[in-house]
Amino acid sequence: MSDVRGMLRLQTLAGHLSGSFTLKPQGELEAYRKRGVQFDPALFQATLEGPTLPLRKRIHAFIASKPDLFGWKHYLEASREGYREQYVKQIYAVLQAVPLTKAMDEADPRTIMSYSAALGAHEPGLPVRLSVHLLLYGDTLKLLGTAKHSQLYDRMITFKDYGCFCMTELGHGSNVSKVETTATYDHASRQFVLNSPVGTAAKWWIGALGKTANMAVVFAQLIIGETNHGVHVFVMPIRDYSTHDVLSGLKIGDCGPKEGLNGIDNGWMLFQNYRVPYDALLDRFSQISADGKFKSSIKNPEKRFSAMLAGLCRGRISVLWITEEHLRNALTVAIRYGAVRRQFGPKGETPILDYPVYRYRLMPHLANSVASCAAREVLLAMFHTCNQSLAHNPEAPEVAELHAIISVVKPLCSWYSQRGIQECREATGGSGFSGFTRFGQWLVDNDVNSTWEGDNWVLLQQTSKYILKNMELLVKGKQVQSRWLSFLSLNSEAVNRAKARFSSKAELRDNPELLKTLLVHKVQSLVGKCMMQLQRAATQYSSQAESWTRTQVGFFNKLALAFGEFFMATSLLNHAETARTSCTRTGSILLRISELYICSKISHDLGFFRDHDYLSTDQSLLIQDYERDLCEEVGESSVRIVDAYGFEDHLHSSVAGMRDGQLYRNYTDMVEGWKGTFEKAPWLGLLAELRKAF
Repeated sequence: MSDVRGMLRLQTLAGHLSGSFTLKPQGELEAYRKRGVQFDPALFQATLEGPTLPLRKRIHAFIASKPDLFGWKHYLEASREGYREQYVKQIYAVLQAVPLTKAMDEADPRTIMSYSAALGAHEPGLPVRLSVHLLLYGDTLKLLGTAKHSQLYDRMITFKDYGCFCMTELGHGSNVSKVETTATYDHASRQFVLNSPVGTAAKWWIGALGKTANMAVVFAQLIIGETNHGVHVFVMPIRDYSTHDVLSGLKIGDCGPKEGLNGIDNGWMLFQNYRVPYDALLDRFSQISADGKFKSSIKNPEKRFSAMLAGLCRGRISVLWITEEHLRNALTVAIRYGAVRRQFGPKGETPILDYPVYRYRLMPHLANSVASCAAREVLLAMFHTCNQSLAHNPEAPEVAELHAIISVVKPLCSWYSQRGIQECREATGGSGFSGFTRFGQWLVDNDVNSTWEGDNWVLLQQTSKYILKNMELLVKGKQVQSRWLSFLSLNSEAVNRAKARFSSKAELRDNPELLKTLLVHKVQSLVGKCMMQLQRAATQYSSQAESWTRTQVGFFNKLALAFGEFFMATSLLNHAETARTSCTRTGSILLRISELYICSKISHDLGFFRDHDYLSTDQSLLIQDYERDLCEEVGESSVRIVDAYGFEDHLHSSVAGMRDGQLYRNYTDMVEGWKGTFEKAPWLGLLAELRKAF
């Protein structure tokens, strides 16, 4: 009996001695496991999860061993401060059981992200709690600091200090270059004086600032004399180390309740002549000389500002990792629920997962989840490769490429998750609305991923700009700087004349390169349209910046999204090919999922392909028909897929998605065992008054 299953039974016994519901054992889920492609589940998981999987499994095993500490009931019953306290207890326990060291991070920069993500499989807010400290605060120290700041990084990794990342302000979120906090250099004392000149300069919505952090990295305008040298980053204490009292010159408060992630203490901070020493400046790229002169190794102010944001890189990868885990949990529950839940049918009631509509609703989201995982692993490998460049040469081509790809994959993954979790919630009907299924928690806790670590729509502009800059290089006779854009062509006439080359579904099957050409064509076509739109705008507006702003509503975000879909599809296809070399059946099911991912994206935007006459009416119908076939085929194996790929019961903790398939017993046991199930309401006196009143 699993720990979760045992907890359910104990709750029933504690709440009402014995269950009230007479229920037969359910065998539908086990029967479904025998259907579809009998692939290698271990290989399926290992192919997608990458080299840090053993670390996550170790953490997951520890969570399983501590059901009293990690039981999800804590989150439903806890007050806001109780929620936050539980997070600290859990993180403390995990760090004791699986220590996190500086050597681990130096050996492989993917380790910290994997460590945080392992906790996200259980509870969405836990990796956020860790990531703010480890990745935002810690990476900013590492990437912008120098040798004299190394001891602060050592204190961070050992949790001697707890840090926060003070970038966002009440009046400025995405437009970081215009934050209003000032850090004025006082040469006589060799100090910086920080002020919040207006209310909108308050640091706002800062994770761990409300109650937890004693240290902060702060983004502020560096002012020397009468000159503003733009945004720079400073590290400073904000609370007394011994008493945890807020330091003089600062005012700190809590931002209050949120729609989700209430275990995170988001806070605000105002500065009033708060002095910090010179060494508070994270001065890898900018310094102030002994005679008070500003100097920087990055002369271009825009490029220097971009370097100040280097600490966001791992944080954004972590966001797409965490958000994919939310979707994976939701799909595990909805697919197992569909295999067990019976409704209608010509000969007795039929599992709803057998219905084509149920599969059509969920299987494209399963493809999105698997593609997100594959893309994440490619990005992690890219990050590993250019990790040193991030610290020493933030203008390196590989850093720009990584940033551009993260800037579209993060929006895609967060949107995939939000829409997919909602579809899972709806597909599971009224049962899915129960708090015991956890869909509601995943929805509200995932929601913010669309806006933090960069608003999705703003990030997409960075990707489209990068693509167009590479196209400009090609126009100038130079090579593109990204291997992922090697397909770009100057022959716009050939792109406009191109036609898809297939006339049957048989030609689509096992032919991913053909399907991928449709994604490539979409990117190529949109590049041409964007270039033309920019050229027209240049004749209408006086500045390049205004021309760019005025053209965003057209094709630019579509260009970024099309490129992101190409990147994710290619990543997944490469993973499928890797698996196929070891096991044909495992590679085959991954290939089917890859094809479904691509077909669903083409089918969703058939109007674009038809408007460009790239697909004929018959070809469009074939794509849609093949997508439905793939939903059927993947759906037949979907229980085995989530068994291999989904998280264990003690992690998702949803009564509707337990591996044992005893849906109704698990659900009723939880309901009967819940506090207050059989108690009279404390407000019955009001009901009596209501009866008398009218």
